[in-house]
Amino acid sequence: MEETLEGKSAWIHGADKPMHPKQKQFWRPAAPGTWKLNDRGSFLPNIDRGGAGGVMRNEAGHFYAAFATLVPFVTSAKQVELCAISEGLKLVTAMQISNVVIETDCLEAVSSIMDIHFTHVNNEGIIADIH
Repeated sequence: MEETLEGKSAWIHGADKPMHPKQKQFWRPAAPGTWKLNDRGSFLPNIDRGGAGGVMRNEAGHFYAAFATLVPFVTSAKQVELCAISEGLKLVTAMQISNVVIETDCLEAVSSIMDIHFTHVNNEGIIADIH
């Protein structure tokens, strides 16, 4: 199936329904006195590894630091997003930065982290590290 989004063509192998462009979202800098860490995870179900990365910026939106890493033995998009959050927190700790807002696009990962009674056996270790 071939779709055209904003004048660009993309080939989607095995897609059974049309893609619809999401509403544009704009990045906003952190509130005064805070830092912002944007992290992302990447995962393809047909391979057993993914990637995680993130960018740290100050309240003015200026670049401060970044990380990128291979995540082996990944079984889900949620798992790699949790790994990205965990790696981002390691960067924050190593740089001794406080007042950090972590921004991710994976609501499922955030919900798992916020669940006080987490019993997600597959991701329990990663969530415990984040806590």
